Amino acid sequence: MALHALLGSAAAATALPWPVKAILAGLVVAHCRGLWPAAGPRVLVCRADGRFDLPDLRQAGLTLGAGSLFTTHWARLVLIGGGTTFGIVLARDQLDESSWRLLLAHLGDAAD
Repeated sequence: MALHALLGSAAAATALPWPVKAILAGLVVAHCRGLWPAAGPRVLVCRADGRFDLPDLRQAGLTLGAGSLFTTHWARLVLIGGGTTFGIVLARDQLDESSWRLLLAHLGDAAD
């Protein structure tokens, strides 16, 4: 999105006529909107057996894939199942403290 803002600012700063600037701005906004990511699932269920469910997407029994990372402040989950891969990024402030600790413990066990 920062690149799109830079392109829009550069187009506005040029000595082009205003109709051309308006067309360029419209193209930049359309391109940015086309690349906007889809909304992710609202519910992520972490099962005791180490698998994950995404009820909003009707996906169950997903496993952690390569590329899953976690730190004390965020976690990137790559969930694989049924030939589909889902990428989910969670920040610490999205979960309550006990849920965050449980998720990190679960991810730590999966990494071992």
